[in-house]
Amino acid sequence: QTTVTALEPVFGPLTGGTVLRVLGTSIPISSQFVVFCIFDGIGENSESIITRATQQKISEVQCITPTVPLAGISTVRLAVSKSTDKSLASTTTVVTSTSVQYTFHGEISVQSASPTLGPESGGTAVTLMLNRQPGLAFFVPLVCVFGDLHDVPALYIGSNIVRCNSPP
Repeated sequence: QTTVTALEPVFGPLTGGTVLRVLGTSIPISSQFVVFCIFDGIGENSESIITRATQQKISEVQCITPTVPLAGISTVRLAVSKSTDKSLASTTTVVTSTSVQYTFHGEISVQSASPTLGPESGGTAVTLMLNRQPGLAFFVPLVCVFGDLHDVPALYIGSNIVRCNSPP
């Protein structure tokens, strides 16, 4: 039985276009079968969006995440079909009974940063005020990017505020 066990990554922008690795078991590898990703729970009417997967191996396929109208959590399942018509994928095929959650988040940008200067030795606590659309969950890890080479984890300290320590 085909199952879905994990996704990588588990979140991405509502504008779509993220390459999503769907990990599972017993995903058929054959030119006779077509695999689709089903994104359930999309938008106000909890619709499903179906995208065609590319087969990587028996335990992995890749899908491109769709553009969705609202930020939120979707469940991702796989459908295995002998048809290439994605409109039939959820009604005439074997659909996995297991699913994994994927979060579509809104856009985010920095409104302000304080302080804007610090010593080259690093260690300065930098507070960022964010502009963010609704739906960016607090479990979505953020990083602060300092220059071209230094990404450091951000810590949420408020709904639109994060703090990072500058690297050396």
